[in-house]
Amino acid sequence: RMLGEAGACEALAGALWAHAGHAQVAEAACFAVVALVANSKEVRAKLGEAGGCEAVVGALRANAGRGHEDLDDHACAAMEYFATNHPENIAKLVSAAGSRDALLELVECSAAPEATRRRVGMALAWDAPRD
Repeated sequence: RMLGEAGACEALAGALWAHAGHAQVAEAACFAVVALVANSKEVRAKLGEAGGCEAVVGALRANAGRGHEDLDDHACAAMEYFATNHPENIAKLVSAAGSRDALLELVECSAAPEATRRRVGMALAWDAPRD
């Protein structure tokens, strides 16, 4: 919570946008996203408002098909946490990908483990706005 109040959400989203195409930086940023949003709905909302949802989708898309398993795993985990019980973030994730189907295809084509991909799909299906 204190990090969110100190501007960490805005800084993290900005760094992820600026370096989305650099796999190692994007991987570390997605890992940090997971650490921040995993246990705090408040921080999940704040980072979502700061552009975090769109930045994670952008990083996954920018590195799609490059075989960066850790990046894909962290990005998908970040999307799972963003989406869990948070319809506003689900809408942002879907919008960033263009549609729900496009987002699910991006996740499914990632190198993230099958269990992670399945959890993202379940989180996106929960209380989600329909296209």
